[in-house]
Amino acid sequence: MLFEYQACGIASTGIFGYTPYTDRVKQFQVETREGQHRPYLSMWVPYVFGREPIRPGYWNFTWEAGHGEGFVNHEEIAFDSTRQLFVRQLNRIPYAGVGEASCELETKKVTALLISLRSLFEAGLSDSEIEQLQRLVDDQEPSGNVVLSLPLHTKSDVDLYMYSRKYSDGTLGLWVETTPEMATRIQAKMDEALR
Repeated sequence: MLFEYQACGIASTGIFGYTPYTDRVKQFQVETREGQHRPYLSMWVPYVFGREPIRPGYWNFTWEAGHGEGFVNHEEIAFDSTRQLFVRQLNRIPYAGVGEASCELETKKVTALLISLRSLFEAGLSDSEIEQLQRLVDDQEPSGNVVLSLPLHTKSDVDLYMYSRKYSDGTLGLWVETTPEMATRIQAKMDEALR
C-alpha cells in the first residue's frame, strides 16, 4: 500500500501487488460503485487501504472525514480475482441537514442545465459564469477523481457545492451537495432539463 496526503488528515491510498497473469508487480485498479452514480475506475481512493483488512483482500468499515464533509462513508471492498481489480461499494450517508442532487449528461449540455438552474442561485449565475463553468468541464480530463469542485451561493443563503466527474466516454456526472430542501428543488430542475 502507498498513500499520498491530500488534506485535513485524509490520504489517497493505492494498493500494489503481484499478479501471476503477467508475472509482475502492479498497482491494482479500484472500481467504485456509489449509489446511482455510474461505476468508475481509479488507481487511488481516499483512506481505504490505510485500514487493516478483515481478511486478505476484503475491507468493510465506516469512517468520517470530518472537516466540513456532509457524509459518513460506509466502505465494502473486495478483490475480484477474475478481473484483477478491487470492487468498492461506497455508501455515503448524509448528516442531518445535508442533501444531494445529481445527474449524468453530455458535456455540451452543461450550459443548458445551468441556465435552467440559474433562478435558484444568487444573482442568477451570469452568462460569463456559465461560460466559465462550461469551459471547465470541457477541459476536464476523464478521471475517477472529482476535478471540478465549486462553492456557489443560493438566493436563500444556503451553502451549495457543485462537483463533476468526467467518464472515459466523455459524459459528465454532475452533483450538488446542499440542504435537503434545496437538493430536492435542484433535482427537479435537473430532471426537467434533461428529459
